[in-house]
Parts: sequence; C-alpha cells; structure tokens
Amino acid sequence: MGILPGALLVLAAVVASTQAYPYNAYDNYYQRSRCADSRKPCRLSMTLANDRGEPIQTHSAELCSCNFPATCPTDWNQTDHLISRNLISSTYRTTLNLMFCDSVQPQRDCVGGEPAVVLSGYLEIPNELESYNCACQGGVPLQLNRRWRTPSFKYMHEYVCDNQKPTCSISVQPCVQVQGMESRYNCKCPGRTQCHMPHADWGRLADSPLLGYCGPLIRRRHQ
Repeated sequence: MGILPGALLVLAAVVASTQAYPYNAYDNYYQRSRCADSRKPCRLSMTLANDRGEPIQTHSAELCSCNFPATCPTDWNQTDHLISRNLISSTYRTTLNLMFCDSVQPQRDCVGGEPAVVLSGYLEIPNELESYNCACQGGVPLQLNRRWRTPSFKYMHEYVCDNQKPTCSISVQPCVQVQGMESRYNCKCPGRTQCHMPHADWGRLADSPLLGYCGPLIRRRHQ
C-alpha cells in the first residue's frame, strides 16, 4: 500500500468513528450533524510528509457541528482547542490535528515529562479525548509515551511533550518495552532513525518484557 492510500484509510476510519446526533431539519443553525460528545473532535486535518519531513499533501474534514452557541474553530493556530499528534510509521510521517468544540488545553504547563494528554478509542489511532493534564509550552508536539488496551479492547494512548522526552542512545537504550497489552516508549529516537518494535521471543521468561531499539529508517518501495 502506498503512502497516500494508507493515510486515506486512516482518515476515513477516524471520520467514521465520530458519532453524532442526526441533523434536525427544523434547526437552521446546524448544517451538518451535531457533535454528540465533547470528547470527540469536530474537525480534523492530516498532513503527510516524507522521511525528510517535507509535506506531501494535506487532507481535512469537518466531522460535526458544535452545540450552539459554540462553533468549531477553523483556525489551526487556535491551539487551546487543538490536539496535534505526530504519527511516524515505516512508510510515512503524519501530523494529525484534532479540533474540539471546547477548550482542551489547561492553563498549567507540563513539567518533568508528566503525561499531557490521554486519548482513547477502538481504532488503533484513537481520537477520543480521555483526559488532559497540562499543556505543552510553545505548541510543542506530543510524543507517544505509553499505549495499552483495556479489558474491553479499547486502545489507550498517553502522550507527553516532545521536548520533555529524552533522546535514546542507539543500540544501548531500548526505545520501547512491550509486556502483554502494554507498550512503554522510554525515549525518542534521534533523527534519521526509528523505533523498531521487538519480535516475539517465546523462549523468554513470561514476566520479562520485550525490548525494541532505534535503528535505520525502513524504506519501502511505493507503487
């Protein structure tokens, strides 16, 4: 699967996962379905970039209308209503911006690498706001810190501020450790490298985690 089709599938899945009230023909304010849950985004945009960080294409969609008198912001610089995530895979780099009807940025700045935001959902890239603890100063992007699945198979993603996450020492310090349904990202990989998920090792002790390390970017040939 090439870069663009893969990202479009992610975009379609995120749009489909947003539940909303049906449009009321008697209410002229709502030109589309209402946002059913304040934890769900009203608008999103997805920017694809190559492995050098150069933008390739941007896609955007309005998902639902906010309950009156609120409106869904159209200015992506309005950061108090915005959650921005950098998603990096072996085939592309994506910035996913989620815009919410209500403010989702607390006044307090994050310190010491504490969790900033927790998102949840039944997609592998969850888009429901579970909690927000603090804001990243200066609009610094979020880095995935921990992910796990609940007994009901819901995905949970915990994020920290990018500038508060340490950089890994390649081949020395594991970037991720996986145990059961939980993955912990201990550090971020330096430029031109990526975190390689560990392979299953059935000979290991049951209570010992699998470790992954930073390595070269995996380049795939696109059709």
